[in-house]
Amino acid sequence: MNYNLTGTEGFWSPVTSTKDWCEENYAISPYIVEFFNSISCIGYIFGMLAGLWSIRGGAVDSAYIVGFCSIGIMGLGSFMFHASLKYEMQLMDEIPMLLSVCIQLYTTLMIRPMDRQTATWIHTILVLYFAVAVVCHVLVTAPEVFAGLFAIIPVLFVLYAPFQTRAFLRDPLLMTHKRNLWQLYGLICAVFVIAVSVWSLDNHLCFKLQEARRHIGYPIGIVTELHMWWHFLTALAAYCTSLRAMYMRLLIEGYSVNLRWIFIFPWLTKVEQKYDNDQV
Repeated sequence: MNYNLTGTEGFWSPVTSTKDWCEENYAISPYIVEFFNSISCIGYIFGMLAGLWSIRGGAVDSAYIVGFCSIGIMGLGSFMFHASLKYEMQLMDEIPMLLSVCIQLYTTLMIRPMDRQTATWIHTILVLYFAVAVVCHVLVTAPEVFAGLFAIIPVLFVLYAPFQTRAFLRDPLLMTHKRNLWQLYGLICAVFVIAVSVWSLDNHLCFKLQEARRHIGYPIGIVTELHMWWHFLTALAAYCTSLRAMYMRLLIEGYSVNLRWIFIFPWLTKVEQKYDNDQV
């Protein structure tokens, strides 16, 4: 799918990716194909760093560290893709996307320690899904196929998380965290819906958005770079999903955790051992 028909060329020409997004190629720099789509990937790096900072003081499972790191890796791959629009870099973007959502679902499912057999089954199923999804994506390069493969995991999270939260809050020791947990879930769902809507509008209204940018110019025209906003929104959703899983796991492990908010951005401000996890 190609929305850039002007023939503009630059350092990375020609485009070899299966997708050329709505942002005009080389509009800002001759060395970066999609400038705003590229620099907005900093949101993923910020999400990774904020998550790793939240872990300090808590002896969490390494899967939660890997989960936050996968967000940063996803951002790095996305930057390389949008900066070059090369097919090889497209895979460096999309394969980490699949990996990151699989890890986020895994950490969500594993907030309570499970018996080895159940944990092995969950791990095996997610690894097989990731492997099959990657093979399907490489063999069938249609963007719609990748979008479907990617969306399955967030949809599973949205459907599963309410039941998990209700079961989690049956413990009276954890009821004080009820509001935070439901706010986190609501934020993740809202951001996910807005992100998908923005992504869809960017695809279906691209030529009108390009016309609007030509009319109003930059910097005001930046607000019409909808794929840029997709990056910020999905970075926030990925960060909140990983933070929610780690938050719940720390509570189960017996840590005293304070969740704080700056507008719609949550973070953990205090992680310290408070009680034995046998009490939970």
